[in-house]
Amino acid sequence: MTNDFDNKTESVSKRGREAVKPSASGFFKLQKICTLFKYFVFCLLVCFAIIYFLIPKHLALAPSQVKNFLTINNTHINIEVADTYAKRVLGLSRRTSLAENTGLLFIWTEPKDVGIWMKDMNFPIDIVWIDASGKIIDIKQAVSPDTFPTVFYPRTPALYVLELNAGFTEKHNIKIGDMVVI
Repeated sequence: MTNDFDNKTESVSKRGREAVKPSASGFFKLQKICTLFKYFVFCLLVCFAIIYFLIPKHLALAPSQVKNFLTINNTHINIEVADTYAKRVLGLSRRTSLAENTGLLFIWTEPKDVGIWMKDMNFPIDIVWIDASGKIIDIKQAVSPDTFPTVFYPRTPALYVLELNAGFTEKHNIKIGDMVVI
């Protein structure tokens, strides 16, 4: 027994059951839908790949997740965070001192050659540059306010800069290659 449904399907009776077979035009429509679905999945994967490569790999250390302290060589350091343009520009300028065991942590969105200067500074500091993995990549010790307008740069791009009271790195044996736990 054969029924014609707009020439799109063919019905065949087998022991009282009806089986519907797609016609050739139905097959091509199904194939077109599969092709569109494959294209959609491909575009979705491309979007995820783009997002993956554009998002920084250091999200675990994003400013919103930074605690109010960090640790270097079992030394706990209370930190203030400079994670906006205004805070980074101001830095420690115009302050008269920095509390004991306290530092200012500058955070950038991507590693760069971060230059630090002593504009409007009133006391000397140690400058510690840290990469995205948390490794100290450079240190300048006891940088005096008199060095302005000299700009100090790290040896390699840094994601973080930690400013501490002068002599802190020497007193606590902090050196290049040490790991910082934020």
